[in-house]
Amino acid sequence: MIIEAVTVTPMRVPLERAFRAATFTIDVRCTLVVRIETDAGAVGEVFIGDIRDHQGEVVKIIRDDIAPRLIGLDATRLGPCYAAMIGLSGGVHHRVRVMEAISAVDTALWDLFGKITGLPVHRLLGGAQDRVRAVVSCGYMGGADDTGALTEEAAERRDEGYGGVKIKVGFSEPHVDAARARAVRDAIGPDLVLICDANQGWDRYQASEFARSVAELNVDWIEEPTHWRDYAAGMAHVRQATGQQVGAGQNEMSSEGCRDLIAAGAVDVLNFDSSLGGGVSEWVRAATLAEAHEVRIAHHEEPLVSMHLLGAKARGLYAEYFSDARDPLTPRIAPEQPPVTDGHVTVPQSAGFGITLDRDYIARYAVD
Repeated sequence: MIIEAVTVTPMRVPLERAFRAATFTIDVRCTLVVRIETDAGAVGEVFIGDIRDHQGEVVKIIRDDIAPRLIGLDATRLGPCYAAMIGLSGGVHHRVRVMEAISAVDTALWDLFGKITGLPVHRLLGGAQDRVRAVVSCGYMGGADDTGALTEEAAERRDEGYGGVKIKVGFSEPHVDAARARAVRDAIGPDLVLICDANQGWDRYQASEFARSVAELNVDWIEEPTHWRDYAAGMAHVRQATGQQVGAGQNEMSSEGCRDLIAAGAVDVLNFDSSLGGGVSEWVRAATLAEAHEVRIAHHEEPLVSMHLLGAKARGLYAEYFSDARDPLTPRIAPEQPPVTDGHVTVPQSAGFGITLDRDYIARYAVD
């Protein structure tokens, strides 16, 4: 089963309005469609990632560096395929860009492997759960004056059947965002998951103040509460000072980076992102480290991929969705998706990731 071709199509879908978090603004939804073909006719294909500012660089690495290394290799031997790619991370390219490129291709390789074996990816990786809870990220464009809009949005997501919401905080003084979180808890009720994502918006003392202020709200975790310059140590401080669970990992680009977060006592929940940090192969290494240290396992975004990864692990948590306004691409590029029902999504049992892509939609937003 020899790899004959590796192709990538970049896409950019403009958003109707910009979405602002504590440390960034988003006005376009991007992705890469990666396709791998073999001499026996088997094909792996996924859409993965949301690389905006340097999408062209990542595409060039896939086409010029990764594809030549993979062509001629056995698609059923994922270890040698990964080894052929990871060597690029020590070369002339920016390491972040290389790992994002590897992520996209490695994910397509796992889809291909699933189709060759006839098994869904979550079964290939362990198959611990057939159903995972679905949460939806909301509460962008925050501030003291948007509490009504936020609670209305959260209630809508509850009524749509999601099992929880992740709201954006870190915009304002901690007591202001704590009031927003309190309003959301009232809106969604006591049983749904509530996560608060600060996107590195606070220093350790502000984050600790927020954590104490929401102690009675049953917040599952506070995500990335501290600035990048006080990342691991700051999060460890918040955990120790408040007893609040902390989640992070989406900005790591390797399992070694996740290892260091765990060793620093910085996280209760590891939300390593396979679309940024080396793909499924590297995510499995990070998840294994988390399991060994009794750290819970999440995933940042990419629900159609992450539900397989989280379903593979007994400690796997929540598939993270967005509203259609924030992510118009996912429901349209893959129109046949498992529905969210009673707060959960059932992981597909079809081979690979079970994703069928809409060619017309890809052609409409392709930027090549």
